[in-house]
Amino acid sequence: MPKNKTIAQQAGYARRTLKRKGIESLPDYTGRDVPIDYVPNLDLLRHFRCIELLEEAEALRTELRKFKAKCQDIGDEMYVQLMEENEIRDSSVGGFTMGTFDKTQRVLFRMDSVKDKNHEQLTLAGKYWNRFMEDEYPDTDPKQHFLYSVVNDLVFNAKEEIDTGLINVMNKYGDRMKNKYFKKFLEHLNQAYDLRHTKRYEIFEKRDGQGKYKSVLLTYSKVDPLEESS
Repeated sequence: MPKNKTIAQQAGYARRTLKRKGIESLPDYTGRDVPIDYVPNLDLLRHFRCIELLEEAEALRTELRKFKAKCQDIGDEMYVQLMEENEIRDSSVGGFTMGTFDKTQRVLFRMDSVKDKNHEQLTLAGKYWNRFMEDEYPDTDPKQHFLYSVVNDLVFNAKEEIDTGLINVMNKYGDRMKNKYFKKFLEHLNQAYDLRHTKRYEIFEKRDGQGKYKSVLLTYSKVDPLEESS
């Protein structure tokens, strides 16, 4: 795309480029095909620029995926070698660091265990909790009981935070409970918070002029286009 040109000139370039690709018309928002020569210059320029940026974004994502796969392959290889040399005691270690001989550059390989909610199990737990309240307190409005508000506020809330301390308390309380619905409630509640997966990521760092490590930012929102490349 030529720079420092008028909108008409840029639109003309876009028309010629699209025609070379065999595109003679564009569908509008109603689905009606409009010949390229009749598309307003600014609309055509927006269309062309949007496609141009999306194509480059998808290409960058593909390259980033390849780079991430390469990083993880190298990380796996180095991890096995470090284990064999007994530099890492066991496989439960959350990661390791690989650096240059002069310690001016390094890559931090990190592996974090993440615990998630299983919403299907949580829904089942909620159903058994309601059955328990109806069975244990048949003559009381469950919503007026203090247990109902505690469990609904801290267990069945809409937030993603996991109150593991509360679950431990509920399990201890459940040891003294004979109600079959409460037992089923605890069973599904524990399954709801028993999903784990491993999050893997790498941090790339280089020493700056002050001797401090500075990360190579790969997050799009954190990259400053005006920042000089080190």
